[in-house]
Amino acid sequence: DKHSRVPMQKKPDFIQSINKKSLSAVSGDQKCDAQKIKDAPKYSYPKDFVKGAFLDAKDTVNAWCLAEIIEVYDEEDRIKIHFEGWSGKHDEVMRRTSGRIAPFRMNSRGYTGQKQCPYRTFVFKEEELSEHQLEVDNLLEQSLLQRSAFDFNQFVRGKLFIYVDCLLTSIGSYSSLKEENLAQIEAFIESTVKFIAYYLEIFPQFVPAYHEAQTQPNLYLIDIK
Repeated sequence: DKHSRVPMQKKPDFIQSINKKSLSAVSGDQKCDAQKIKDAPKYSYPKDFVKGAFLDAKDTVNAWCLAEIIEVYDEEDRIKIHFEGWSGKHDEVMRRTSGRIAPFRMNSRGYTGQKQCPYRTFVFKEEELSEHQLEVDNLLEQSLLQRSAFDFNQFVRGKLFIYVDCLLTSIGSYSSLKEENLAQIEAFIESTVKFIAYYLEIFPQFVPAYHEAQTQPNLYLIDIK
């Protein structure tokens, strides 16, 4: 019967294990206060252009790409950027105020590197995996509101996105991985999926802030509390 109620399925154990303290910390509708909305257009994002930070940058065919700042020349107010997924020959030096750069993820989406053969120098390292595992675990243990908008955006939509992409696309080429490495990778992927489930569970509480951001593009750069 098409009108019969579909029973709710039990949540998987890994979703049930999400830290309930974290969920309660963001209970209720999350909105930006009026002053923050008013100040959003005046947000000076060039101050976020520091070495190691991600940003959006236009390539030579005017496509917005994910890029990383690899050098900062303060005296000249310039930065050197590397386009993720492309070779170093495409690196460029630009002014911090250039119209070809913008806050991270304001215009770019997903992977923006070479389509056929991404140019990456990724090498699996246990230490790097452990660092990402710790970061993800901390995200699950803490309220997201304890993170600045800048730090959250840089890690989740930048560092974590790139690392998981590199890990999953390169794993088949590492025939020398030990069983313990595979177990560590499995645990990391599970933690990442758990974080995504946690994020999706609390997202409805941020819908008011999301709608506010539709009228003010800079709002996602600002802490809502």
